Amino acid sequence: MISRRDILAGSAISAALFAGRAGAAVPVPVDAASAHGFILSLGYAGTVRPLANTHNDGALIAARLGALQFGTVDHLRDPDETVFTQRLQAFMERVKPGDLAFLYYAGHGVQIRGVNYLLMENGRTFISMQSLIETLRGATDTIVLLLDACRTALDGAIPAREGRGLSVVSATEAELLLMPKGDGRDELGFELKAIAGGAPARRIGSFELRGTGIKIVFATDPQNVAADAAELGDRNSPFAFAIARRLGERRSLDDVISLATGDVVTATGGAQSPWAQGSIGRPIFLAGPPLNRNPAKVPFQVPG
Repeated sequence: MISRRDILAGSAISAALFAGRAGAAVPVPVDAASAHGFILSLGYAGTVRPLANTHNDGALIAARLGALQFGTVDHLRDPDETVFTQRLQAFMERVKPGDLAFLYYAGHGVQIRGVNYLLMENGRTFISMQSLIETLRGATDTIVLLLDACRTALDGAIPAREGRGLSVVSATEAELLLMPKGDGRDELGFELKAIAGGAPARRIGSFELRGTGIKIVFATDPQNVAADAAELGDRNSPFAFAIARRLGERRSLDDVISLATGDVVTATGGAQSPWAQGSIGRPIFLAGPPLNRNPAKVPFQVPG
């Protein structure tokens, strides 16, 4: 006969056995205090067709992260390879395991042989975004990367190398030439040509991601072009403006991205649609959780 004492003892053992599993199933939310921002804006003055709003966009995002009281915020404007590497290393030293690494990039991006690269200020140096992601994963398992790139159409050929780690690719061997495009009607466009051979350069595409812990948000869908401004005279890109606005709201980061996507689609008349890839696996509330315990469902969903 099973006594009440036996039942209580069995319940205690069951609770002990499954406590760890139950605890692990509830991820710890991320807030601004445990977040660190790294912002890179490139204007390409005097090298290729300049981008008028990238530094404004970087400053706007940096100001928003500061207002949210991020642990640290670092904004780099037109850094060379050495400065970029040093500041990124310092950023990684500040980010502790479990912290949020929040990166925003405003500039040109290109895909070569299926690998996405950031085009640095000198127009001859490329940083592999895949290797950048893997480098960041060495510091934390919670990464958000916003790519306000693909601001021009890219054609022609660029030499590229493969590499692991934070690979910086120089095109000096090929004497990369950056030429104005066409008859002048495409004011933002430029062609990339190389004296030596190379692979076709395409606009940024999707990444090959493994596991969770990273969310990448593109300013527009793969192989499309993102606007430097929605209308003539705008000081910010539609993506930066929408993200900065929505980050100030008490919502989950997923809802922020969804609403910002709708804002960009509306502002550009459907010409530009942000696109997300990956998942964090932890709730993120940078401005705090919603005050309403049952907030209305966000109507616009990000593809990805």
